[in-house]
Amino acid sequence: MKLPCVILLGSALTLGVVHAQTTAAIYSEAQRAWLAGDIAVAKEKFLAVLSADPSNAGAKNYLRSIAVAETKNRKSSLSSQLQGLIVPKLSFKDASFDSVLELLKAKATELSDNKINPSFVLQVPPDFSRQTPVTLELSNVPFTEVLRYLGELTATKFEIQEFAIVVKKI
Repeated sequence: MKLPCVILLGSALTLGVVHAQTTAAIYSEAQRAWLAGDIAVAKEKFLAVLSADPSNAGAKNYLRSIAVAETKNRKSSLSSQLQGLIVPKLSFKDASFDSVLELLKAKATELSDNKINPSFVLQVPPDFSRQTPVTLELSNVPFTEVLRYLGELTATKFEIQEFAIVVKKI
């Protein structure tokens, strides 16, 4: 009767060793993918490691790094998309700040063939938008430079974030 128990225990130990080797192999593949810059594959494999070994600290740390990298990629994506937009001509004379922002939003959408539809989040005093006239004339300028010029004229700062452009009074 003791022999079958020993065989079962031996089989369980063998499966555990094979499982550990497989997890280690997947972990190595995930590291190679991370070093090669293939974030999607690295994430998939580190998640597989965590599925097999929920206490794997290395996989958890890599997944945290991947989350940070993904956030940076999304943020820089909007910024680089706006940088790539060249505004052919822009002309305002004593326009309200609100109307300028609305036109810039429409211009970004038009120039990007509806791929970019930026939202402006105003963090300025309530009457600022109506009381700040804008006179500006530019040609063939990147969208981000339009924001920089507008910021200099109105003493505001434009922060391009992941999903919106935040406007703050300096």
